[in-house]
Amino acid sequence: MTQNPDQKPENTTLELLDCLTDNSNSNNFYRQIKFSPDELCFSATKNGPNKCLEIRNFYDNTISNFEKTPCITINHGWTIYDHCFYPQFNSNNPDTCVVLTTSAGNGSKVRLFDAYSDGHLKQSYNIHCQYDEPTPTYSVEFSTCGRFVYTGRKNAVTYFDV
Repeated sequence: MTQNPDQKPENTTLELLDCLTDNSNSNNFYRQIKFSPDELCFSATKNGPNKCLEIRNFYDNTISNFEKTPCITINHGWTIYDHCFYPQFNSNNPDTCVVLTTSAGNGSKVRLFDAYSDGHLKQSYNIHCQYDEPTPTYSVEFSTCGRFVYTGRKNAVTYFDV
């Protein structure tokens, strides 16, 4: 089916924004939205007083048909700088359903959370600078094979086995 170039595409952004907008607090906003590799759910990091990661499921193959309330909420307490899904994430295999985060604050660590049942902490990783002191990271990503984690910090990229 070809689309008329003068016709605007269907816009599902408004529905998504309406769901993710919290008008009770002007400082409560979403920083990032990422889709899972199996495209059956998506995550959003929330800023403001409720610094958390929320995961919502899709009901079917359309982006506009998703759960309006999060199925999993992972409270952080500090601003979440970055997060990513495990690259082999498959909702039919709970062992692969994990999400990696990095955040600000005291004891800034890279954390691995369950993204299938309740969002519990599975593992945390301390990142150290060249002087063997804990240092915050600002970005995080799995390697495409899922065996390594890469973290970005001031003037350096760190990687390690999962």
